Amino acid sequence: MRLVNQIKKIKKTINRRRLSTKLMGISPNLALHISPIKSIAIEASSACNIRCLCCPVGNKAVEGRNMSPGDFANILDLLPPHIKLLSFSHRGDPTMNPRFPEIVNLAFKRGLETDIYTNGLTLDKYITDLVESGLTSIRIDLDGASEHSYLNYRIGSNFERVKSNVRLLVEARSKSKEKFPKKIRIMCVVTAFNENEIPEIQSMEESLGVDEVLFKTAITNYGTKFYRDISLQKGIAPANKAYRRAKRPKNFICPALWRGAILYNGDLQICTADFEGEYVIGNILREKSFEKVFYGKKARSIREQIIKQNAPLCKTCAVIDKDHFMKGINRKFAH
Repeated sequence: MRLVNQIKKIKKTINRRRLSTKLMGISPNLALHISPIKSIAIEASSACNIRCLCCPVGNKAVEGRNMSPGDFANILDLLPPHIKLLSFSHRGDPTMNPRFPEIVNLAFKRGLETDIYTNGLTLDKYITDLVESGLTSIRIDLDGASEHSYLNYRIGSNFERVKSNVRLLVEARSKSKEKFPKKIRIMCVVTAFNENEIPEIQSMEESLGVDEVLFKTAITNYGTKFYRDISLQKGIAPANKAYRRAKRPKNFICPALWRGAILYNGDLQICTADFEGEYVIGNILREKSFEKVFYGKKARSIREQIIKQNAPLCKTCAVIDKDHFMKGINRKFAH
């Protein structure tokens, strides 16, 4: 009986999302009331310590600032109950904020699920704190089976140190009582540098003891907005077209409309690919309200631009689906 009820709940959720998608072009606010957002990105830090080829943050297009635990606690008070997951994965790397484990723990104490996305370079500084923080899942970039392929894309990182940090986290979790993080996953962006290493990458990640490896298509061009020398972005796309990001389909409805991001200072964005804050719709800390900002006049105007693909950023954006993972080569491991 319990399984039957769960299936009914899933079907109801799917139907709501389909109806919400159809209504998005007519009335964005109504669509978002029918199928409210379930997760939101939280910018623990807007800084990063490496320079990935296609990332504006590492190329210093974004000022590095950290969210304070006090501001985060106030943000938690303002979040609506339909938000169940906080993803610390916006512009910067959360490990750049020395107090990010404290921030994660605050969310855990409120009963929220949490996910961290990090390059893993300085993860060793926080291992003990992380396994005690209540973190639900962590995604760590490790896209390459060799130092050469990895550093071609993750400029300024350290291949062996990241691998060592993954091992340390896996070992610490196994020794802990509560077994946090519940999921340790590796993220691998497939590029021309590593496309021939996929079997080796799968084997390497399994040997590290992680739960899963996720392969993701690469964004190969952000245009000249963030790069004066566009040649930096050439040669990234894999030769195998099956590993390339597909073109945007007709009648595309951006999945970012069901997301959003809260910046380090409380600013709320609609677009999660908005690195310069052009689509900030208000500040929830100043307004002391999430709903007032999220459903406000400015939010409606920007959503209408995004739906019609009239927003300037939409013209160069590479988002075509919710996660861009390649299911055929992703792997889950049993340990």
